Amino acid sequence: MIDKPISPLRQRLIEDMTVRRFQAASQKDYIRHVKNFTAFLGRSPDKATSEDLRRFQLHMTRSRLSAGTINCAIVALRFFFTVTLGRPDLVSRLAFVHQPRKAPVVLSQEEVARLLEAASGVKYKAALGVAYGAGLRASEVVALKVADIDSQRMTLRVEQGTHHPHVHMIAPGGGLSPDGARWISCRKGFFLPVRVLSRLFRRLFLERLVAAHDAGRLHFFGALASLAARDAFDAHLAPLRTAKWIVYAKRPFGGPEAVLAYLSRYTHRVAIANSRLLAFDGGAVTFKWKDYRRDERDRYKTMTLDAQEFIRRFLIHVLPSGFHRIRHYGLFASAARAKNIVRIRELLAASEGPQQRQAARADADKAGHAEPAASSRQCPCCGGRMILVEIFARGCAPCSVAPGNFRIDTS
Repeated sequence: MIDKPISPLRQRLIEDMTVRRFQAASQKDYIRHVKNFTAFLGRSPDKATSEDLRRFQLHMTRSRLSAGTINCAIVALRFFFTVTLGRPDLVSRLAFVHQPRKAPVVLSQEEVARLLEAASGVKYKAALGVAYGAGLRASEVVALKVADIDSQRMTLRVEQGTHHPHVHMIAPGGGLSPDGARWISCRKGFFLPVRVLSRLFRRLFLERLVAAHDAGRLHFFGALASLAARDAFDAHLAPLRTAKWIVYAKRPFGGPEAVLAYLSRYTHRVAIANSRLLAFDGGAVTFKWKDYRRDERDRYKTMTLDAQEFIRRFLIHVLPSGFHRIRHYGLFASAARAKNIVRIRELLAASEGPQQRQAARADADKAGHAEPAASSRQCPCCGGRMILVEIFARGCAPCSVAPGNFRIDTS
Protein backbone atom coordinates (compact mmCIF):
# COMPACT_ATOMS: atom_id res chain seq x y z
CA MET A 1 0.00 0.00 0.00
CA ILE A 2 1.42 3.38 -1.06
CA ASP A 3 0.70 6.43 1.05
CA LYS A 4 -0.81 9.39 -0.77
CA PRO A 5 1.60 12.32 -1.09
CA ILE A 6 0.94 15.30 1.18
CA SER A 7 1.05 18.78 -0.28
CA PRO A 8 3.61 21.19 1.22
CA LEU A 9 0.80 23.43 2.47
CA ARG A 10 -0.91 20.61 4.38
CA GLN A 11 2.44 19.44 5.74
CA ARG A 12 3.12 22.93 7.05
CA LEU A 13 -0.33 23.06 8.67
CA ILE A 14 0.31 19.71 10.38
CA GLU A 15 3.71 20.92 11.61
CA ASP A 16 2.19 24.13 13.01
CA MET A 17 -0.40 22.12 14.94
CA THR A 18 2.20 19.61 16.14
CA VAL A 19 4.43 22.38 17.51
CA ARG A 20 1.47 23.66 19.53
CA ARG A 21 0.74 20.15 20.82
CA PHE A 22 -2.71 19.84 19.25
CA GLN A 23 -4.44 16.55 19.94
CA ALA A 24 -4.82 14.11 17.04
CA ALA A 25 -8.58 14.63 16.96
CA SER A 26 -8.14 18.41 16.75
CA GLN A 27 -5.63 18.10 13.93
CA LYS A 28 -8.01 15.85 12.02
CA ASP A 29 -10.87 18.36 12.42
CA TYR A 30 -8.72 21.31 11.33
CA ILE A 31 -7.54 19.48 8.22
CA ARG A 32 -11.11 18.47 7.37
CA HIS A 33 -12.42 22.04 7.59
CA VAL A 34 -9.55 23.41 5.48
CA LYS A 35 -10.18 20.64 2.94
CA ASN A 36 -13.88 21.55 2.76
CA PHE A 37 -12.97 25.19 2.15
CA THR A 38 -10.54 24.17 -0.61
CA ALA A 39 -13.24 22.07 -2.29
CA PHE A 40 -15.64 25.02 -2.13
CA LEU A 41 -13.01 27.41 -3.48
CA GLY A 42 -11.91 25.19 -6.37
CA ARG A 43 -8.27 26.27 -6.12
CA SER A 44 -5.39 26.35 -3.65
CA PRO A 45 -6.47 28.00 -0.35
CA ASP A 46 -3.37 30.22 -0.25
CA LYS A 47 -4.88 32.11 -3.22
CA ALA A 48 -8.11 32.89 -1.32
CA THR A 49 -9.34 36.38 -0.55
CA SER A 50 -11.39 37.76 2.30
CA GLU A 51 -14.43 37.77 0.01
CA ASP A 52 -13.93 34.02 -0.58
CA LEU A 53 -14.02 33.43 3.16
CA ARG A 54 -17.19 35.48 3.49
CA ARG A 55 -18.85 33.48 0.68
CA PHE A 56 -17.80 30.20 2.35
CA GLN A 57 -19.41 31.17 5.66
CA LEU A 58 -22.55 32.19 3.79
CA HIS A 59 -22.47 28.79 2.05
CA MET A 60 -22.24 26.98 5.40
CA THR A 61 -25.14 29.02 6.78
CA ARG A 62 -27.33 28.28 3.77
CA SER A 63 -26.42 24.60 4.06
CA ARG A 64 -28.12 24.67 7.50
CA LEU A 65 -25.06 23.56 9.39
CA SER A 66 -25.23 23.87 13.16
CA ALA A 67 -23.71 26.84 14.93
CA GLY A 68 -21.12 24.57 16.56
CA THR A 69 -19.97 23.17 13.19
CA ILE A 70 -19.68 26.65 11.68
CA ASN A 71 -17.72 27.96 14.65
CA CYS A 72 -15.33 24.98 14.51
CA ALA A 73 -14.72 25.69 10.82
CA ILE A 74 -14.06 29.37 11.61
CA VAL A 75 -11.53 28.43 14.30
CA ALA A 76 -9.73 26.09 11.89
CA LEU A 77 -9.63 28.68 9.10
CA ARG A 78 -8.46 31.40 11.48
CA PHE A 79 -5.57 29.18 12.56
CA PHE A 80 -4.73 28.24 8.97
CA PHE A 81 -4.66 31.79 7.60
CA THR A 82 -3.14 33.43 10.70
CA VAL A 83 -0.46 30.90 11.67
CA THR A 84 0.26 28.77 8.62
CA LEU A 85 -0.10 31.41 5.90
CA GLY A 86 0.69 34.47 8.02
CA ARG A 87 -2.34 36.36 6.64
CA PRO A 88 -4.41 37.48 9.64
CA ASP A 89 -5.97 40.27 7.56
CA LEU A 90 -8.06 37.75 5.59
CA VAL A 91 -10.05 36.34 8.53
CA SER A 92 -11.60 39.67 9.49
CA ARG A 93 -14.70 38.79 7.45
CA LEU A 94 -15.34 35.61 9.44
CA ALA A 95 -17.81 36.03 12.29
CA PHE A 96 -18.61 33.52 15.01
CA VAL A 97 -22.21 32.39 15.19
CA HIS A 98 -24.11 32.81 18.44
CA GLN A 99 -24.88 29.38 19.82
CA PRO A 100 -27.81 29.42 22.26
CA ARG A 101 -27.33 27.24 25.31
CA LYS A 102 -30.14 25.77 27.33
CA ALA A 103 -30.22 24.57 30.89
CA PRO A 104 -29.92 20.76 30.97
CA VAL A 105 -32.98 18.68 31.70
CA VAL A 106 -32.51 16.88 35.01
CA LEU A 107 -34.12 13.46 35.09
CA SER A 108 -35.74 12.03 38.18
CA GLN A 109 -34.61 8.73 39.67
CA GLU A 110 -37.59 6.94 38.15
CA GLU A 111 -36.81 8.34 34.67
CA VAL A 112 -33.16 7.31 34.97
CA ALA A 113 -34.21 3.79 35.99
CA ARG A 114 -36.54 3.53 33.00
CA LEU A 115 -33.78 4.81 30.69
CA LEU A 116 -31.33 2.16 31.91
CA GLU A 117 -33.92 -0.56 31.60
CA ALA A 118 -34.66 0.45 28.01
CA ALA A 119 -31.00 -0.01 26.99
CA SER A 120 -30.43 -3.22 25.04
CA GLY A 121 -27.51 -5.23 26.34
CA VAL A 122 -25.26 -5.06 29.38
CA LYS A 123 -22.68 -2.95 27.54
CA TYR A 124 -25.08 -0.11 26.84
CA LYS A 125 -26.55 -0.22 30.33
CA ALA A 126 -23.04 -0.01 31.80
CA ALA A 127 -22.14 2.94 29.54
CA LEU A 128 -25.30 4.86 30.45
CA GLY A 129 -24.92 4.04 34.14
CA VAL A 130 -21.31 5.25 34.21
CA ALA A 131 -22.18 8.41 32.25
CA TYR A 132 -24.94 9.37 34.69
CA GLY A 133 -23.32 8.16 37.89
CA ALA A 134 -19.91 9.78 37.26
CA GLY A 135 -21.19 12.78 35.33
CA LEU A 136 -19.08 12.02 32.25
CA ARG A 137 -19.49 13.35 28.75
CA ALA A 138 -20.14 11.00 25.85
CA SER A 139 -16.58 11.38 24.54
CA GLU A 140 -15.17 10.50 27.97
CA VAL A 141 -17.33 7.37 28.23
CA VAL A 142 -16.32 6.23 24.72
CA ALA A 143 -12.62 6.63 25.60
CA LEU A 144 -12.90 4.42 28.70
CA LYS A 145 -11.04 1.10 28.63
CA VAL A 146 -11.14 -1.91 30.91
CA ALA A 147 -7.67 -1.00 32.20
CA ASP A 148 -9.04 2.37 33.37
CA ILE A 149 -11.26 0.66 35.97
CA ASP A 150 -9.74 0.13 39.42
CA SER A 151 -12.24 -2.14 41.17
CA GLN A 152 -10.23 -2.23 44.41
CA ARG A 153 -10.17 1.55 44.90
CA MET A 154 -13.56 1.99 43.15
CA THR A 155 -12.19 4.68 40.82
CA LEU A 156 -12.17 5.43 37.10
CA ARG A 157 -9.36 6.97 35.09
CA VAL A 158 -10.83 9.61 32.75
CA GLU A 159 -8.77 11.04 29.89
CA GLN A 160 -9.19 14.63 28.71
CA GLY A 161 -11.75 15.40 31.37
CA THR A 162 -13.13 18.85 32.15
CA HIS A 163 -12.30 18.78 35.88
CA HIS A 164 -9.74 21.55 36.47
CA PRO A 165 -9.16 22.47 40.12
CA HIS A 166 -7.56 25.90 40.38
CA VAL A 167 -6.85 28.73 42.80
CA HIS A 168 -7.64 32.43 42.38
CA MET A 169 -5.00 34.74 43.89
CA ILE A 170 -4.92 38.52 44.28
CA ALA A 171 -1.42 40.02 44.43
CA PRO A 172 -0.74 43.72 45.20
CA GLY A 173 1.10 45.84 42.65
CA GLY A 174 4.00 46.49 44.99
CA GLY A 175 5.30 45.77 48.46
CA LEU A 176 7.07 47.10 51.52
CA SER A 177 10.83 47.53 51.50
CA PRO A 178 12.79 45.10 53.72
CA ASP A 179 13.13 47.77 56.42
CA GLY A 180 9.47 48.81 56.09
CA ALA A 181 10.42 52.45 55.47
CA ARG A 182 8.92 52.84 51.99
CA TRP A 183 6.43 51.36 49.56
CA ILE A 184 7.92 49.95 46.34
CA SER A 185 5.42 50.07 43.46
CA CYS A 186 5.72 48.20 40.20
CA ARG A 187 6.47 50.21 37.10
CA LYS A 188 3.60 51.81 35.22
CA GLY A 189 2.17 49.35 32.72
CA PHE A 190 4.30 46.51 34.12
CA PHE A 191 3.39 43.99 36.80
CA LEU A 192 5.81 41.07 36.60
CA PRO A 193 8.16 39.41 34.07
CA VAL A 194 6.05 36.84 32.25
CA ARG A 195 8.97 34.75 30.97
CA VAL A 196 10.56 34.53 34.41
CA LEU A 197 7.22 33.56 35.95
CA SER A 198 6.75 30.88 33.27
CA ARG A 199 10.12 29.25 34.01
CA LEU A 200 9.66 29.58 37.76
CA PHE A 201 6.22 27.98 37.70
CA ARG A 202 7.51 25.20 35.43
CA ARG A 203 10.37 24.40 37.82
CA LEU A 204 8.24 24.47 40.95
CA PHE A 205 5.45 22.41 39.40
CA LEU A 206 7.80 19.68 38.18
CA GLU A 207 9.70 19.61 41.49
CA ARG A 208 6.45 19.08 43.40
CA LEU A 209 5.41 16.41 40.91
CA VAL A 210 8.67 14.49 41.38
CA ALA A 211 8.38 14.84 45.16
CA ALA A 212 4.85 13.40 45.05
CA HIS A 213 6.14 10.48 42.97
CA ASP A 214 8.95 9.79 45.46
CA ALA A 215 6.46 9.91 48.34
CA GLY A 216 4.24 7.33 46.63
CA ARG A 217 1.31 9.70 46.23
CA LEU A 218 0.96 9.13 42.47
CA HIS A 219 -0.76 6.00 41.15
CA PHE A 220 -0.66 4.87 37.52
CA PHE A 221 -2.99 2.43 35.77
CA GLY A 222 -3.50 0.94 32.35
CA ALA A 223 -1.12 2.16 29.67
CA LEU A 224 0.60 4.47 32.19
CA ALA A 225 1.46 1.73 34.68
CA SER A 226 5.12 1.78 33.57
CA LEU A 227 5.49 5.32 34.93
CA ALA A 228 5.54 3.92 38.46
CA ALA A 229 9.29 3.33 37.88
CA ARG A 230 11.37 6.44 38.61
CA ASP A 231 13.47 6.19 35.43
CA ALA A 232 10.41 5.94 33.19
CA PHE A 233 8.77 8.83 35.06
CA ASP A 234 11.84 11.06 34.64
CA ALA A 235 11.98 10.23 30.93
CA HIS A 236 8.30 11.11 30.61
CA LEU A 237 8.88 14.50 32.27
CA ALA A 238 12.03 15.32 30.29
CA PRO A 239 10.23 17.08 27.38
CA LEU A 240 8.25 19.20 29.84
CA ARG A 241 11.44 20.69 31.29
CA THR A 242 12.23 22.40 27.99
CA ALA A 243 8.68 23.07 26.77
CA LYS A 244 7.37 26.63 26.77
CA TRP A 245 4.83 27.05 29.55
CA ILE A 246 2.28 29.74 28.78
CA VAL A 247 1.56 32.41 31.39
CA TYR A 248 -1.19 34.89 30.52
CA ALA A 249 -0.79 38.27 32.20
CA LYS A 250 -2.88 41.04 30.67
CA ARG A 251 -4.90 43.96 31.99
CA PRO A 252 -8.54 42.86 32.61
CA PHE A 253 -11.00 44.36 30.17
CA GLY A 254 -13.41 45.42 32.90
CA GLY A 255 -10.72 46.77 35.23
CA PRO A 256 -9.86 45.60 38.76
CA GLU A 257 -13.40 46.26 39.97
CA ALA A 258 -14.77 43.57 37.63
CA VAL A 259 -12.20 41.05 38.91
CA LEU A 260 -13.08 41.74 42.55
CA ALA A 261 -16.81 41.52 41.79
CA TYR A 262 -16.27 38.16 40.09
CA LEU A 263 -14.23 36.70 42.95
CA SER A 264 -16.59 38.04 45.61
CA ARG A 265 -19.35 35.82 44.27
CA TYR A 266 -17.22 32.81 45.24
CA THR A 267 -15.79 34.07 48.52
CA HIS A 268 -18.80 35.70 50.19
CA ARG A 269 -21.69 33.57 48.95
CA VAL A 270 -22.60 29.91 49.22
CA ALA A 271 -24.22 28.47 46.10
CA ILE A 272 -27.56 30.32 46.16
CA ALA A 273 -29.15 33.22 48.02
CA ASN A 274 -32.41 32.81 49.92
CA SER A 275 -34.07 35.43 47.73
CA ARG A 276 -33.73 33.11 44.72
CA LEU A 277 -35.72 30.30 46.36
CA LEU A 278 -39.33 30.51 45.20
CA ALA A 279 -41.19 27.38 46.28
CA PHE A 280 -40.86 23.95 47.87
CA ASP A 281 -43.70 21.43 47.71
CA GLY A 282 -42.07 18.69 49.77
CA GLY A 283 -40.50 16.93 46.77
CA ALA A 284 -39.19 19.63 44.42
CA VAL A 285 -37.51 23.03 44.74
CA THR A 286 -38.23 25.95 42.41
CA PHE A 287 -35.67 28.74 42.21
CA LYS A 288 -34.56 31.59 39.98
CA TRP A 289 -31.40 31.57 37.88
CA LYS A 290 -29.69 34.04 35.55
CA ASP A 291 -28.99 33.45 31.87
CA TYR A 292 -26.18 35.95 31.24
CA ARG A 293 -26.45 35.47 27.47
CA ARG A 294 -29.85 37.16 27.45
CA ASP A 295 -30.88 40.79 27.78
CA GLU A 296 -31.77 42.26 31.15
CA ARG A 297 -35.48 41.45 31.17
CA ASP A 298 -35.10 38.02 29.59
CA ARG A 299 -32.22 37.04 31.84
CA TYR A 300 -34.21 35.83 34.84
CA LYS A 301 -35.72 32.34 34.55
CA THR A 302 -37.02 29.65 36.88
CA MET A 303 -36.02 26.03 37.27
CA THR A 304 -37.53 23.18 39.28
CA LEU A 305 -35.37 20.34 40.55
CA ASP A 306 -36.01 17.26 42.63
CA ALA A 307 -35.10 17.95 46.25
CA GLN A 308 -32.30 15.37 46.28
CA GLU A 309 -30.78 16.77 43.08
CA PHE A 310 -31.03 20.31 44.46
CA ILE A 311 -29.21 19.28 47.66
CA ARG A 312 -26.57 17.45 45.59
CA ARG A 313 -25.86 20.56 43.54
CA PHE A 314 -25.81 22.71 46.66
CA LEU A 315 -23.29 20.47 48.43
CA ILE A 316 -20.92 20.70 45.46
CA HIS A 317 -20.27 24.29 46.55
CA VAL A 318 -19.55 23.34 50.18
CA LEU A 319 -15.85 22.99 50.92
CA PRO A 320 -14.66 19.64 52.34
CA SER A 321 -13.45 19.46 55.91
CA GLY A 322 -10.00 21.00 56.35
CA PHE A 323 -10.29 23.43 53.42
CA HIS A 324 -10.46 27.20 53.77
CA ARG A 325 -12.28 29.49 51.36
CA ILE A 326 -9.81 32.38 51.75
CA ARG A 327 -6.16 32.30 52.84
CA HIS A 328 -3.92 35.30 53.37
CA TYR A 329 -0.16 35.33 52.90
CA GLY A 330 2.65 37.87 53.03
CA LEU A 331 1.51 41.39 53.87
CA PHE A 332 -1.99 40.20 54.73
CA ALA A 333 -1.03 37.23 56.91
CA SER A 334 -3.09 37.17 60.08
CA ALA A 335 -0.12 37.73 62.40
CA ALA A 336 0.82 41.20 61.07
CA ARG A 337 -2.08 42.15 58.80
CA ALA A 338 -3.45 45.06 60.86
CA LYS A 339 -0.02 46.62 61.40
CA ASN A 340 0.97 46.22 57.73
CA ILE A 341 -2.25 47.78 56.44
CA VAL A 342 -1.80 50.84 58.67
CA ARG A 343 1.83 51.24 57.56
CA ILE A 344 0.99 50.82 53.88
CA ARG A 345 -1.75 53.46 54.06
CA GLU A 346 0.66 55.89 55.72
CA LEU A 347 3.31 55.36 53.05
CA LEU A 348 0.83 55.61 50.18
CA ALA A 349 -0.62 58.84 51.60
CA ALA A 350 2.89 60.30 52.00
CA SER A 351 3.81 59.37 48.41
CA GLU A 352 0.89 61.32 46.94
CA GLY A 353 1.66 64.80 45.69
CA PRO A 354 -0.15 67.98 46.79
CA GLN A 355 -2.26 68.04 43.64
CA GLN A 356 -3.38 64.43 44.15
CA ARG A 357 -4.34 65.08 47.77
CA GLN A 358 -6.22 68.25 46.80
CA ALA A 359 -8.12 66.38 44.07
CA ALA A 360 -8.99 63.59 46.53
CA ARG A 361 -10.37 66.14 49.03
CA ALA A 362 -12.41 67.82 46.29
CA ASP A 363 -13.89 64.47 45.27
CA ALA A 364 -14.74 63.68 48.89
CA ASP A 365 -16.39 67.07 49.40
CA LYS A 366 -18.32 66.71 46.16
CA ALA A 367 -19.54 63.26 47.17
CA GLY A 368 -20.55 64.58 50.59
CA HIS A 369 -22.61 67.45 49.17
CA ALA A 370 -24.09 65.49 46.29
CA GLU A 371 -27.79 64.99 46.13
CA PRO A 372 -28.92 61.64 47.55
CA ALA A 373 -30.20 60.48 44.15
CA ALA A 374 -28.82 56.98 44.55
CA SER A 375 -30.37 56.43 47.96
CA SER A 376 -33.74 57.73 46.74
CA ARG A 377 -33.76 55.00 44.07
CA GLN A 378 -33.14 52.22 46.56
CA CYS A 379 -35.91 49.63 46.77
CA PRO A 380 -37.53 49.75 50.24
CA CYS A 381 -38.27 45.99 50.08
CA CYS A 382 -35.03 44.31 48.99
CA GLY A 383 -32.55 47.20 49.09
CA GLY A 384 -31.66 46.80 45.40
CA ARG A 385 -31.22 49.58 42.88
CA MET A 386 -34.40 50.70 41.12
CA ILE A 387 -34.21 51.69 37.44
CA LEU A 388 -35.87 54.90 36.28
CA VAL A 389 -38.10 53.92 33.34
CA GLU A 390 -40.13 57.08 32.69
CA ILE A 391 -41.25 60.38 34.26
CA PHE A 392 -44.81 61.50 33.50
CA ALA A 393 -47.08 64.24 34.80
CA ARG A 394 -49.78 63.69 37.41
CA GLY A 395 -53.00 62.39 35.90
CA CYS A 396 -51.30 61.22 32.68
CA ALA A 397 -50.79 57.63 31.62
CA PRO A 398 -47.23 56.36 31.06
CA CYS A 399 -46.14 55.83 27.44
CA SER A 400 -43.83 52.89 28.08
CA VAL A 401 -45.06 49.32 28.36
CA ALA A 402 -45.16 47.96 31.87
CA PRO A 403 -42.42 45.34 32.37
CA GLY A 404 -44.78 42.98 34.17
CA ASN A 405 -43.60 40.85 37.07
CA PHE A 406 -39.97 41.93 36.99
CA ARG A 407 -37.57 43.01 39.65
CA ILE A 408 -33.84 43.25 40.14
CA ASP A 409 -32.23 40.19 41.73
CA THR A 410 -29.43 41.48 43.90
CA SER A 411 -28.09 38.00 44.56
